[in-house]
Amino acid sequence: MTRARALLVAAVLVSAPLADLRTAHADEPAAVDAENALQLFKDGKALREKGDTAGALEKFRAAHALVETPLTALELGRAYVTIGQLIEAREVLLAVARMPPRKNESAKSIEARAESERLAVELRPKLGSITMRTSLAADEKDLAKLTVDGRLVPIATLGSPRLVNPGKHVVALESGTDTVHAEVTLAEGESREVELVLPPHVRSVPPVVSPVPLRVQATPKSFAPPIVPEPPRARHDTLRTVLMISGFGTAGVTFVVGSITGILTLARAGSLKDMCTFDGRCPPAAQADLDAASSLGGVSTAMFATALVAAPVGVAGYFLWRSERSQLPGKKEASGIRVLPSVGGFSGTF
Repeated sequence: MTRARALLVAAVLVSAPLADLRTAHADEPAAVDAENALQLFKDGKALREKGDTAGALEKFRAAHALVETPLTALELGRAYVTIGQLIEAREVLLAVARMPPRKNESAKSIEARAESERLAVELRPKLGSITMRTSLAADEKDLAKLTVDGRLVPIATLGSPRLVNPGKHVVALESGTDTVHAEVTLAEGESREVELVLPPHVRSVPPVVSPVPLRVQATPKSFAPPIVPEPPRARHDTLRTVLMISGFGTAGVTFVVGSITGILTLARAGSLKDMCTFDGRCPPAAQADLDAASSLGGVSTAMFATALVAAPVGVAGYFLWRSERSQLPGKKEASGIRVLPSVGGFSGTF
């Protein structure tokens, strides 16, 4: 092979991946996506050579999102393997087999297909697995929530191995207000079982209270006790007390005073009988006794008059109390003398 021919072959091999990227979507008018994918692919390879695996992964992921080719898939899968995400790597690599071959596909693309298939098979035994188990009843499982590394997992997968990447994982099971967590660290190809045991929980079942029918015993009307409303006794008792005390008290006091002053008046009048003439003329020496007798007589008359006015007040208070008692059921009015004030004086019944 001549030197010129060797240089031509090398140039074709180097430019083959770039040509695949440019013609990947030849059936779509999106040349700008192909150009951007090509640039991202170059940047990813450059970052990988510098040791920046995380940056390279982002570039390859962006390039593959724009244009899916066996080459972008292979490099993206390798980037996932570098950071330990074997499951994501297998997913991308297995997708290469589902890509339809393109017309004039380069030798590099054909090699990338074979390499992707080989790498996917090689990664399978390196995957770890976790089998999660629990003692929850079937009805409780329907209400529980299972997560692995914060991602919700179908509760039906309990008891079956779940493929995971090697490394540390956090499993959580939540049922009602109770939650249990478990941390599992797996090496490549290691399988572990995790028993998720929730703390004992006593279900609070409200007591079933059977309604007790209300038993009502009928009472004949003739034996039913009458309903007696409570009378407003406070005001009547106060009025009765005031009338009786003021009436009878005043009448008693004034009667006693009137009697005493009357007796004194009679005594003074007796002493003046011998000193005064029958027509009422008295000597000057008897004037003092005469004035005293006159004053005592006036006081006695006033006291008796007051007693006559106060006594009916006390009697009215007494019969107000009697009339109130007579209105209460079961209270019979006692027989006896009944005295009531009238226009002409007092009237009474027996």
